[in-house]
Amino acid sequence: MALTPIGPPHNIGNVFHTQILQDKSVNDATKAFFAEVTGPNGLQKQVPLNNSTSMDIPISGIPGFPLAPNLHVEVDNFMLLPAGSTPTTAHSLSCLVVFKVKELFSLTIGSVPVSASLS
Repeated sequence: MALTPIGPPHNIGNVFHTQILQDKSVNDATKAFFAEVTGPNGLQKQVPLNNSTSMDIPISGIPGFPLAPNLHVEVDNFMLLPAGSTPTTAHSLSCLVVFKVKELFSLTIGSVPVSASLS
């Protein structure tokens, strides 16, 4: 699986970063795109870009954060454009990637409206 960066990387709360990646060998939109999340202490996870996809990532040991929070990453409103296209025929993609810190409560630290040209 060779992943290619799509568009520029995004900064979330000056702590976490995300880069959209595409596996150009896959023609299934639910398996072709990922948000790579990086952060302190070597954090590096890939979240599939699909509607309603989410992942909780443990982020303990980061200075200034609560005892053992999770970074909750969710994907909303994912679509390829034009509508009905596949990863190989699409001209662009659009989605919202939301980042929340969760422990006893949830705090949204940022959301990234993603749109990228695939041509």
